[in-house]
Amino acid sequence: MHKMRILITVVMAALLVLSSAMSASAGSTALDLTTNFTIVNLDDTVDGSGDPVPNAGEVTFWTESSPGIFEENTASFQLVGVGDQMQFRQYWSTAPNPDLPEGPGSAVVASSGRLAAIAQIFANDQNPTQRGAYTAFSAGASQFFVPNVQRMNPTRSGTGNSQIVVQNSGSGDVTGVTIDLVAGDGSLVYTKNIDSIGAGQSFYYDLADEDEGNVPSPWVGSAVVRAGDGQVVVVSNLFTGLTLNTFNAFADAAADTTVFVPYFASRLSTMDGPSSTSVSIQNVSDTEIPAGGLVVKFYPNPQSPSGSYQEFTNADAVGPSASFYVNPVTDMTIPANMYGSCVIESTQNVVAIVQVRATSTAMAGAYEALGVASASENVVVPLIAKRLGNGLSTSVTVQNVSSEDAQVLLTYTPSSEYAGSQDPIELGPYTIAAGANLNHNHRTPGGVPEIPAGFVGSLTISSDQPVVSYVLMSFVKDINPSLGGDTYMAHDAIPF
Repeated sequence: MHKMRILITVVMAALLVLSSAMSASAGSTALDLTTNFTIVNLDDTVDGSGDPVPNAGEVTFWTESSPGIFEENTASFQLVGVGDQMQFRQYWSTAPNPDLPEGPGSAVVASSGRLAAIAQIFANDQNPTQRGAYTAFSAGASQFFVPNVQRMNPTRSGTGNSQIVVQNSGSGDVTGVTIDLVAGDGSLVYTKNIDSIGAGQSFYYDLADEDEGNVPSPWVGSAVVRAGDGQVVVVSNLFTGLTLNTFNAFADAAADTTVFVPYFASRLSTMDGPSSTSVSIQNVSDTEIPAGGLVVKFYPNPQSPSGSYQEFTNADAVGPSASFYVNPVTDMTIPANMYGSCVIESTQNVVAIVQVRATSTAMAGAYEALGVASASENVVVPLIAKRLGNGLSTSVTVQNVSSEDAQVLLTYTPSSEYAGSQDPIELGPYTIAAGANLNHNHRTPGGVPEIPAGFVGSLTISSDQPVVSYVLMSFVKDINPSLGGDTYMAHDAIPF
């Protein structure tokens, strides 16, 4: 039987791959980091009686218990029905979680049917905390782009520093991996060489540990990761003071001349204080983007307190592999107290990440802007929560990337861990105009009243037009006021 694999660094599809630190401290942070991840069943296979066929599989964990020494552990699972989910928590050793050694690592999820997954990385039981999230990968590639890379860079949130995590997505060793660090003018600053990474295993490159002679601090730029003789997946952890922005790097196939930002905000008044998003846009072509060749078009949400259609553009050329930034935290020419969606148009192929920041409370998360090729009429959010007892809550934003109005249906599937009704909840259909967005905020007491407080499960989004979606997860302070630090986690919904 064909097995689906996911990488955690995270690969999904027939394979999910997940990479992140598991109880590991590094040069970027004094805190100990750990992960958990949620897998959700996307397989709708039924037997002759019409009953769902179980989607069974195994997780292989690779933990670097000492430098260059990886320990292998496994865990099995079974999911029944579309939307059924399971969480693996690396800070627990009770079933289904194996007793893992401390250290950084990665995971590979293999199953008999389709899966999707998200991973969360955080400082467990530590205050102040740091948190991030990202989606699993379903396949590797030979080249990845990282739009925002920093080394000991002073920011308004504190010192900025990047970890770049590279996971081998193949079945044999990958050799000759390189990480090119690129300056704002497109020039090569330094190349980090990685001799070999074992199958399913990962390599952590922390720029704080780099020699000052190779990369002088402070430094801000971008990166290109290349696999010499195989394929990899790449995740970046960008620490800024007490905040953690975790995001996926981009393979060549994700690049486009048009990419979509489901949620953009400029000095917006929120329950967490003033909130803004900054957008890092990387030129992934071999040709510079001339001045004015990048246009970021902002469309206000109908519920936005203020704001109207806006355009932001690059005053200077953007060289190959270099990045351009739109940042309302520092750019006061961008109007305040507004939110909505953006469409990025460029003369050359680009990729982009979006940082979501509550600037007065040192909370931040990051997600990936996506092109049309990454959009789908069906997307899934593996983990949805509304005001759980510990404060965990989500906000979901859906953007219509077509030129026509979209009719969108949202189906909430309860987790087996949810104490309430196990019946799915369908909401909609909702109409979303071309380029515009729809937001379902489960973080506030009155948000999405059809979903009861304490609900936990998954969400599938079905549309008659292609859409993209972003998720903000956080621990809301009115429920859990004792939890200090960065409680924001952000990630993209997953097309299927």
